[in-house]
Amino acid sequence: MSMPIIVIGAGVGGLTIAALLSTEGHKVRVLEKSSKLGGRTASVKFRNHILDNGFHIMPFYKKSAIFTVLKKLKIDSNLILAKVNDIAFYSTCGFHGYPKGILDLLRLSLLPFKSRVKLLRILFPLAFTSLEKTELWDDVPLTDITKNLDFDTNAFFESVCMLAFADTADHISLGEFTRT
Repeated sequence: MSMPIIVIGAGVGGLTIAALLSTEGHKVRVLEKSSKLGGRTASVKFRNHILDNGFHIMPFYKKSAIFTVLKKLKIDSNLILAKVNDIAFYSTCGFHGYPKGILDLLRLSLLPFKSRVKLLRILFPLAFTSLEKTELWDDVPLTDITKNLDFDTNAFFESVCMLAFADTADHISLGEFTRT
């Protein structure tokens, strides 16, 4: 009789590895200290809004690791994806909508106007880049275009990277960022 493989934590990583091991025929037991699943991706309700405990936006493009795993598990067709219109940031000033375009970024009160303009100078050209060109940038670090940002703009940019990729800009390629 074989012993089950023990996976500690029922977050995205733990549940994913448990599911992959299970599809390979292994016995798996997942141990979680919390009363709910999801780890950093769990949400809580606050003032009639759903707040993320961690990242919830995942890039689903053809080279995405998460998409490959979900497809292998045959659950990619079961995904219920939130619309960007439903995503917001919360600060002491209240809720701020997730910027979906250039006009939203200009109106984003979380950043000083000067910082928003600096960010737009980086993002605007990327918005009109072809998919083929972005694939050529998969080996270019995202920090190549963000290294000269001021503190406020870089802090916001890093929070967007954490939200969209669950990682810092120095671990994301310019190609991945542009496609997402």
